[in-house]
Amino acid sequence: MKTKVVSIEELKEDNSTLCLSPLRVFGECHKCPTFKHNLDYNKNKYRNINKAIEETLKNIKCNPKINLGTFELIKKKEKLLKEIKEINKKLGD
Repeated sequence: MKTKVVSIEELKEDNSTLCLSPLRVFGECHKCPTFKHNLDYNKNKYRNINKAIEETLKNIKCNPKINLGTFELIKKKEKLLKEIKEINKKLGD
């Protein structure tokens, strides 16, 4: 379990919706149900992970704190999932 002491000033910084989620404090907003829901919606809408991430960040009310490497991992994950679907399709599953 991670712990961190944060001041009210840190919580207010770049936080227009005053999100109090512990995920925000650790820079893991990509695990937040609201972010996930919006990203899934945009993935289905645009069928392009880069566009989906861009639109999610633009349209979400809060200003999510996400580590830069996380976006690359999300893109890699989508690529691998697509590859798995293609393999399963070839195998007839």
